[in-house]
Amino acid sequence: PMVDGGFLKQEQADEQIQRRTTGTAAIIGKVQGPVTAAIGVVLFLLAMAGLFKLYSLIVGSENSFKPLLGVTAYAFLALSLIQTVLLVVVLFLKDPEEFDMFNPLGSNLAAVLPFFSSEPSKFLKALASWVDVFGIWRIALLSIGYAAVSYKMKVSTAAAFLIVLYIIGAFAFSGLATLFT
Repeated sequence: PMVDGGFLKQEQADEQIQRRTTGTAAIIGKVQGPVTAAIGVVLFLLAMAGLFKLYSLIVGSENSFKPLLGVTAYAFLALSLIQTVLLVVVLFLKDPEEFDMFNPLGSNLAAVLPFFSSEPSKFLKALASWVDVFGIWRIALLSIGYAAVSYKMKVSTAAAFLIVLYIIGAFAFSGLATLFT
C-alpha cells in the first residue's frame, strides 16, 4: 500500500521488509505486536466500563466499576470467541482468491454494497461496515449486563447510551477511514 500510494519506492519497501524479518528487529516485532494488542484491549475495556460508569452517574443509577468491567470483558470475550471460530471456518471453506481481508465474515452491510453500487464511496463502505450483526449483538449483551449490575437502570436506558456511543464511533472511524485509505 505504501508503494502503491507513492509514499515509498519499491527498493525502500524491500529494505524495510528485510530489516523487519531478520535479527533483533524480527524478535522485537514478534513480541511487540501481541503485547501492544493486549495493552490496547485492556485500555479499551477500561475506557468502556469507565464511560458507562460516568453515564450511570449522570442518569442517577448506582453501580460499581468492577462489575461494569466484568460485564464489558465478558461481552467482548463471548463475541470474540464466536467471531474467531467463524473466521476459522470461513478460512477453511472459502477460496483464498475470494477472501476479503477487510470484511472476512461479511456480517455487515458493507458485504452487500457491491450489489447496489459498483464502486461505493470509502465513507459509505466504512459506515456500512458498522451496521454489523456482531455490533448489534454486542450492544444487546452490554445493555443487558449493565442493567443487571446497575441499581435502578432499565435495559433500554443502557442501550440508548450504547447506541449513541456506537453511532458516534461509526461516523468518527468512517471519517478517519476515508482520510487514511
